[in-house]
Parts: sequence; structure tokens; C-alpha cells
Amino acid sequence: MKFNIVKRCEEDLTSIGHMLKSFLPYARKRMGFNKPPTIYFQSDDANAKKLLGKTAHYDPQSHAITVYVTGRHPKDVMRSLSHELVHHGQNCRGEFGNLPDTMPGYAQNDSHLRDMEIEAYREGNLCFRDWEDGVKTNKIKIPDMLKESILNTLGDRNMNTKQWKDMTLNRLLLKKFGYAATLNEEKHAEGGDNVRIKVKEGDTLSKIAKEHEVTVKAIKDLNNLKSDVIKVGQELKIPRPVDEDIKNPGKYIDGERAKAGVDKDGDGVPDGVDSHPKDGSKN
Repeated sequence: MKFNIVKRCEEDLTSIGHMLKSFLPYARKRMGFNKPPTIYFQSDDANAKKLLGKTAHYDPQSHAITVYVTGRHPKDVMRSLSHELVHHGQNCRGEFGNLPDTMPGYAQNDSHLRDMEIEAYREGNLCFRDWEDGVKTNKIKIPDMLKESILNTLGDRNMNTKQWKDMTLNRLLLKKFGYAATLNEEKHAEGGDNVRIKVKEGDTLSKIAKEHEVTVKAIKDLNNLKSDVIKVGQELKIPRPVDEDIKNPGKYIDGERAKAGVDKDGDGVPDGVDSHPKDGSKN
């Protein structure tokens, strides 16, 4: 199943993109929905400033999920997405029917909607928690390179939620006064874009490059290698591949799906981002 991911924000979603590659197929199998939703990642500075601002919503008519990302930790964004995926599953089962508009108070005034909301809170949170624990305990098998990126985001070797929010606030203030660096520039300054490995018996540069989804040339350039010869026990720095499917919005092509790549790994998430700027959808 291919998921249509649409980036409508300025935020760097690379870390979220890493999680989506594993989480979306996991959630689909667990929740059982049979149609792919369109997922919009939306910026909204005004909404982010509201104490009780929107976090996400689902449109059952267009099968579209909108998740607001401004000023939020990636894990918080993923929990909101998981919640709305439960609503998508309910819609696929025909539980929305001709329900009234979900205006404030709907979860208190309509018993059926309240039951649906209880399921979304319970199953959405548990789905993401079980996936997170599965990744951390190796019960969910994913490529080593992807796991390293996800664990950094989940907090094993990176910042906690408070630190993330402090960093986001600092970046917004810098941006306001014209001194903001991009997230990639910050990563480079911290040396966070590379992974270090030790060469094992039977390893070759081509094998390592394939496992980490990078080129042999990229590894050689980063490590100043003059040849393809490597030795057991040798330490190598491996560049992280650019995750184009989430980071870049792709080109807009009227009437066609704009693709920056294809689904080479068959994980259900396209390697390119499908964007529909003229689809008339509302957020």
C-alpha cells in the first residue's frame, strides 16, 4: 500500500520521515484499514501559539489526515498521526456514515462519536507505544541505518521533549531576527550526520554501502580512502542518506503525481513526495 505524503510546511521532517517508513506499514497491519490515507504535514504559526490549538484532524470524505507540526517534537507529531489513523480505520469500516460535523463538544454530546474517540485515544497511543518499544527491543526488525536514525529521534541518544521544544523556540527567535541556521547546518555543526561502524569479517565497501543506502564514493570521500581496500576492525564514518521523500516537497505537476523517486524498498511509503497544490482540500 502506497501512502500519499504531502509536505505543507517549512520544518525539516527528516526524522519523522525515518519513522514513517516503518510505522505506517506497522499501523496499517495493526489497524486493518484497506485504503491509503493522504497525510498532510502542515505549518501554522498562529495555531502553534494557541494553548489549545489544533494538533491534527481527519476528513472522512477525502480520506485525508492533517497533522500540524510547528513547534512540536517528532514523537508528539507521530502520536497525533497514530490517533488519526485510527479514525481512518473507522472510516474504512463504515463507522462514520452520515455523522454530524465534529464541532467542539461532539465527543461529549454524541455517544457513538464518543466511543470512536475513546478507541482513537486508546488504540492510537498504544499503537505508537508498542511500535516504539518494538524498535527499541529489536522485536520490530528494520535496517540498521534506519534504526539508528529512529532511535536518535526517539530519544535514546538525543534530546528529550523539553530540550527539543527549547531548541525549536530558539530557532524561531533566531529566524525572526535573521540569524537562523537550517537543521542540516545545525547537524553538521554537531557532527550528527554520520554514523561510525567497525569493519567486520567479510565486509567490503560495496556491501557496506548497500546496507547503509549510500554510495561507495561517498564512504571513500568521507574517510579519505584512496582505494577500496578495508581491514577488519577498521573504523569508518558512514554518511546518512538524504531522505528526499519527506524532506523535499517535489515538483508540482498539474494533473499528475509529482514524484521525487519511487518506492524502491517496497515498504509502502513512496521514495518521492506526492504533492497536489490544486486539489482544493482544506486544512
